[in-house]
Amino acid sequence: MSEAKTLKKIEHDMELGSEQQRIDAVLDAFDYGDAGLYLIVQALNDPCQLVREAAHLLLTENQSERAKQALWDYLPYRHLQPLCTLHFLPDYEHYNYWLSYGKREKQPQKTPAAYRCWQTLDYVAFTPDERTLITYTDREMRTYLWNYRTGELQVELTVASWEDGGHIVLSPNGSYVISNNQRVLEGYHLQRGDFVLDGYRLKCEPTALAIKSEYTLIAGGWGVTSYGIEPIYVYQLPITDRAFNETWAEPNLIHYLRGHTSRVQSLLLSPDEALLLSQAHDRQNDSHHLWDTQTWELLRTYETSSEWIADCLATRPNGQVLASGDRASTASVWDLRTDEVLYVLPGKAPTVMSVDGRVLICRGELGGLLVWDLATNREICTLANDIHEIEPLALSRDRQFLVVRVEDTIQVWA
Repeated sequence: MSEAKTLKKIEHDMELGSEQQRIDAVLDAFDYGDAGLYLIVQALNDPCQLVREAAHLLLTENQSERAKQALWDYLPYRHLQPLCTLHFLPDYEHYNYWLSYGKREKQPQKTPAAYRCWQTLDYVAFTPDERTLITYTDREMRTYLWNYRTGELQVELTVASWEDGGHIVLSPNGSYVISNNQRVLEGYHLQRGDFVLDGYRLKCEPTALAIKSEYTLIAGGWGVTSYGIEPIYVYQLPITDRAFNETWAEPNLIHYLRGHTSRVQSLLLSPDEALLLSQAHDRQNDSHHLWDTQTWELLRTYETSSEWIADCLATRPNGQVLASGDRASTASVWDLRTDEVLYVLPGKAPTVMSVDGRVLICRGELGGLLVWDLATNREICTLANDIHEIEPLALSRDRQFLVVRVEDTIQVWA
């Protein structure tokens, strides 16, 4: 069959075929240059999520400017709807025991139980392989690993007791979940399902964590205390993508970042890992700081620190780094380097932003979720207008999955 006839058949299948035929046609189009690329771009508008995902995946593997522009313009948010609610599966072991030993206890619940989250989720992250969602709350002191396409709990990890305090962070490559129990570090390898780093001690108990691709760990300090000054510490962890060094007694301390006088509330890395924003807990008497993560030089201290708290950072294709969050009690976006406010939205924090700075999602003023195109400074759509107790929590890197809190449940939308 000639190339022209093959492309005609691919186009026909993409338009009139079944769901599986349309997916196969998208995959076949990848081998036909610019003509095939045109068809793949068109598939981003397919009503079926799986077809759109196949097209999106192929475009990420294509390095042409046309493919990059198509990904930049891809705004699938009018298609968003609840995919699943995070839930625990029945305790089948307990149920089988109940069946075997006289049924003296109350019958265990056999249906999945929704995860009820009564506290603020202190950490939410998608793994890069698009398989797992990680959540953590300080009050529960548990890290949960979920299948975010089904909502089923995969792994439960205890981080620390509530009195001790703990924090977690996912390594950028998705291999490790790093956590602390007071000054002691733990690392959990997601693929192998085992612990590393157990027993490694930090200089002080961290108040926040961040991590770079080469396993450089940044741990927030307490500022000026009765014991002296506890700065932000920067460590090189004794692990690689494949293994960890068991001979190290503790992580290698490589830098001190001094400047905060109060506890560091959060540490945010820009998606390109070039900048670190450290945010002070006492915003009235302390300031947020911006650091260069290559030299660890302090780039600026913000005079406007009392006015804002950032939820997330994004790096635009031109290198501009954006911050979004609550600024003067309004959902806003500003240039992180210049502190210039670029957009003020008719909504409220919390905010989530795509890593490329194209899309922002926040709470609407009267309820629901407001989806905003930052390239055109226009509303894309409003979701769930009839729900008042709803807020966005995380947006996947490919912009196709959104985690939201609806009252006390956590949902994944797609």
